[in-house]
Amino acid sequence: MYIVQFLSFIILSFITLCALYNFKATVLTWVPFHLLFNAQVALRYEPPGLALVVAVNLVLIIIYAIKRNLNRSNLGNQTNKEPYILKKVVLLTIVSYTFSILFATVPVNSGITKMLREFISGFAVIFLFQRTLKNEADFKLFVNACIIVAVLISGLGIYEFVFKDNPVLDFIYYNSPHDVFTKGRMHYIPPQLTGGLEIRYGMVRANSFFGIHISFGVACVMFLFLFGVLMRRKWKFLSQNKCALIILLLLVATITSNSKAPMLGIIILTFSFFRFSQIINFKTLCIAFVGIILLLHFVPDYMKNLFSLFDEELAEEGKGSSVGLRERQMEVAWSMFMTNPLWGNGVGSIDILKKIGNNADILGAESTWLQILPERGLLGAAVYLFHFLILYSTMLKYVPRKEVLFFLASIFTMDSVTGYLDLGLYGCIAVAVRFFYKNKIANRDVINNVSFATK
Repeated sequence: MYIVQFLSFIILSFITLCALYNFKATVLTWVPFHLLFNAQVALRYEPPGLALVVAVNLVLIIIYAIKRNLNRSNLGNQTNKEPYILKKVVLLTIVSYTFSILFATVPVNSGITKMLREFISGFAVIFLFQRTLKNEADFKLFVNACIIVAVLISGLGIYEFVFKDNPVLDFIYYNSPHDVFTKGRMHYIPPQLTGGLEIRYGMVRANSFFGIHISFGVACVMFLFLFGVLMRRKWKFLSQNKCALIILLLLVATITSNSKAPMLGIIILTFSFFRFSQIINFKTLCIAFVGIILLLHFVPDYMKNLFSLFDEELAEEGKGSSVGLRERQMEVAWSMFMTNPLWGNGVGSIDILKKIGNNADILGAESTWLQILPERGLLGAAVYLFHFLILYSTMLKYVPRKEVLFFLASIFTMDSVTGYLDLGLYGCIAVAVRFFYKNKIANRDVINNVSFATK
């Protein structure tokens, strides 16, 4: 047994005991802490593989079901009885997957695992989190766990940028298997084996604890929204200086991920908290100018990330995507989609179809649309858009419209560009922010309630 595999069993056992002792606290802390374990940290590597994160989520689901059905604890009194916000989305997603499987044009055995993983680590985690988030003490525990994780992932990303090495991923790489079964679990090879980490335009592409740098960057953006809300609303349990420091760490960490998608997400997210006149003013522009000068001083070629969008040779140099490449990828995905446009070709079919014919351009495609359209067709695409509509309507009931709109726009844009967003993470943050505003509004009169929510 590999060391990482052995440690996975130890961690799973520890979290199981914690959940049996205090289920609520375990769920609330696990939601952010799961980011410290990428897919290469697993209990089983051969098919069907079982990553530690999926195993823990499954255990938490089982414990919740047992405690609820057997009524062996006061779990019922500890949980939030509010209706599950994504109930309709879950039901429609099941319908979408069912039709995709029934009318598949390719074998779908390989896609069943993918489908189960989406439900276990996405919808089910959000359900458990919403059930356990009941009062401000619970929210405080969740935020404290987020602070620890935000500092850890930011710190490791910055360390990786400065020292050109990642001791955590080095350990995982050297103490776990690397074969056909684990390909794609972790896009990282220790610099000792390659002569250096992956570099884009003169700058390391930091992975932090994640399997790929893109996941690292977009996770930082999700945390930025949470702490941006807490700072703007001056939450009494988190000082402004401490919150500002965490936000600064997350901003720097996002830059070290060296990916265009999270930077785009930050730009969109900025409008959640500032008016256009606040962004485009002399003071802000001076700060931005100094920041850009410092960035270009340490990484002179960083702006090539932007220019590469319209220069395919430059994009190839940085091992990234250009607009032209994305157009060709969409053309291939569209041709796959048209073979069965209503229901899709089946879960996992994209992995089969991209090997047939002249579909080389689809290799490396990351957009969520390049997965949904060929695999689940128009029904799957409609359900995907519906889940954003549900998040929007449920958050808007308590959260200012501007914050909801740009938060979801940031998620939608990054997911459309990369497809590496963690539904469990951003779904739980949406639930947490909604709870935060709802909890504050509950202590105000009706007039303030309405004016604050629609501000």
